[in-house]
Amino acid sequence: MLRFLTCLLFTPLGLSSISAQIQVDSLQNLLAHATSDTTKANLFHKIGSFFDAEKSLPDSAIFYFEKGLNIARKSNFTEGAFDNLFGEGLVYQYLLQDEATAFSIYNQCIAVAKKSGTDMRLFRVYYSMAIVSDHQGNAEKFFEYTKLAQSVAEKLSPPEPLTNILSAYGTFYETHGQLDRAEIYYKKAYDFAKTKPVVEDTKLMTLSNMANLYQLKKQDAKASEFYNEMLNLTNKNKNSYMHLNALLSLGNISFNEKRYAKSLEFASRVIEKTGNKSSNFQFVIADAYLLRAKNYEELKDFKSAYFNYKIGDTLRDSLEKENEKNDMNVKTLKLQSQFDLENKQKEVAVQSLYTWLALMIVGLITIFSFFLFRNYRLKKQQNKQLERQQAELERLNSTKDKLFSIISHDLRAPLSGLKGLLTLWDAKALSPEKFGEISEKVKNNVNILYISLENLLQWAYSQLRGIEPKFEKFNVYDIVETEMALLKENAKTKNIVFAHKMFGELFVEADVNQVGIVIRNLISNAIKFTPLGGQVNIESVIEKNEKEVRISVTDTGVGMSPNLMKKLFNAEFETVRRGTANEKGTGLGLMIAKEFVEANNGILSVESVENEGTCVSFTLKMA
Repeated sequence: MLRFLTCLLFTPLGLSSISAQIQVDSLQNLLAHATSDTTKANLFHKIGSFFDAEKSLPDSAIFYFEKGLNIARKSNFTEGAFDNLFGEGLVYQYLLQDEATAFSIYNQCIAVAKKSGTDMRLFRVYYSMAIVSDHQGNAEKFFEYTKLAQSVAEKLSPPEPLTNILSAYGTFYETHGQLDRAEIYYKKAYDFAKTKPVVEDTKLMTLSNMANLYQLKKQDAKASEFYNEMLNLTNKNKNSYMHLNALLSLGNISFNEKRYAKSLEFASRVIEKTGNKSSNFQFVIADAYLLRAKNYEELKDFKSAYFNYKIGDTLRDSLEKENEKNDMNVKTLKLQSQFDLENKQKEVAVQSLYTWLALMIVGLITIFSFFLFRNYRLKKQQNKQLERQQAELERLNSTKDKLFSIISHDLRAPLSGLKGLLTLWDAKALSPEKFGEISEKVKNNVNILYISLENLLQWAYSQLRGIEPKFEKFNVYDIVETEMALLKENAKTKNIVFAHKMFGELFVEADVNQVGIVIRNLISNAIKFTPLGGQVNIESVIEKNEKEVRISVTDTGVGMSPNLMKKLFNAEFETVRRGTANEKGTGLGLMIAKEFVEANNGILSVESVENEGTCVSFTLKMA
């Protein structure tokens, strides 16, 4: 029920979100070499805080907090005991949503905080107990603990705690429908934050409270003043959540005032800021698309309204489903944590009689860690999928347009040539000699058509379904031989000499079909851009690490300019070029080759000198 900024209260104790797993590994490495109990207790707290910040690993957080708590108690390290015990309470309150257990832990924290002699720690306990009381609908307990927190906050030099107390009173009255009393406390907090050296987030909290309250009171003009003040304060960080939320709120106010052009401007400014992929940010983005749809509908631009509504509705639906999954996970983890807690209590009661339970605990922890690791990996995959969904919406139209463009322009010419030849033969307008001469050219065109069609299908499939290699062990020498045989006639037509320096047995671990397509495209491109009488060389070299092989296709063709090299893999630029015999392609071959190589854990690189030739090479893992 209370709106507050948790980070303001808990970050100074170390509950900061550590973004990289490498930091956890570093902390665990320090823990393995730590000698003093004080250092160990602090390190356990830091690791537990990381898992708490991850939000999907509450049981891991509790495990490390309890480890730190036990060591701190044994060594009479009061500050460490408080930090780990309080951290465990936060996990139960916010992640497991078990407020009864959290309140019980906070009660234990009071004595430890007083013993540590640190007022900031005591303030955090009272403030957290006030929040739990309000959330449980116990107004009497809320005022009791808020007053206790206020009495401690007034002794502290940082102004943030007192600002949060005033805001807490305001939010309490707002949620109970007493908007005029809420305004009094919000105004006190706002004025206090303006005159004191508080951090930016605290100022933003007071501004947000004032703006939201005036919207509830239907005073949009006043609300707009505070939202604009938020924009000015966050001007240096225009990608912040508060900045985007202020823009969206101003857009909604403008819509209510029927200023549709202004509302569209605010919504569009929100949509431009798509860098952060967290759920909260993406909900704001989705709402901005829906706001644009409402504006376009009012402006009778139904096409734009439908387009924006489709994007916003799809994104919001995806986010809501993801939240439903997270809620189910939290409920499951909560039940499992309660179950674990009951087991631990029983274990303590009978520990003197059943010493062998220690071995069972070790086994349970091992199994539990396995499931935690699996859950962590699943979460990472789900987050990546969410990041791809928004880009997928924008990419589909581009894929469709390019697909039809290639079909209508690049594949029609070879088929037209074949159709014309058959028409002339059917009309008996060609002699057998002439027919044989022309059919040879048509045959080459059909070969090119086959490769272009194969590239087109592979590209379209990869765009719509993604690339999923099927790894197996095979001799890459055999694949090179097969693809050279397939393109031998094309090279013969231009009098191009094939030469290769390949190991007779060179086994790799990759997708055999995808590797074949890569080699076919590289050789086909080399033939295409090599003039009559040129040479195409294929060779393989085992890398210095002896774990990879590099396969190179080198030609003596027209090469590429530095400017063309820069645009080579940029999908926004058209890089289709005619070959030296006026051959036409789709422009997809090299792009598909790069995607397939990277999907098979390799690297594709290009070296070229204009009018001298090109070397395209790629690596594969050796089997």
